[in-house]
Amino acid sequence: MPTQLSPYLSYDGNCADAMRFYAELFGAKLEALITFGQMPQDMPCPPGGEHRVMHAHLVHPGFSLMAGDTPPGMAYRGIQGAMMAISFDEPAEAQRVFAALSQG
Repeated sequence: MPTQLSPYLSYDGNCADAMRFYAELFGAKLEALITFGQMPQDMPCPPGGEHRVMHAHLVHPGFSLMAGDTPPGMAYRGIQGAMMAISFDEPAEAQRVFAALSQG
């Protein structure tokens, strides 16, 4: 595999929803969606954090995106100091994606 830089986004409990949205929006494959509750028994999860995403990986021919929810018991501080850019061959596709990302 060639060297590739992949953004890693942090969420506060809504990582699964966000990654499913991005997968549908971009026609990408959600290769991994692992919750803290699915971790091995020797890595216990604090109560209430079982459904938070420990790691998610989205794959598209043009990019890769990884993400996770803030670990249980850790304060979420939001994403700070990051920007991402995506390019499209067709203006109509750029407009479709922009419109979808602009909602909510």
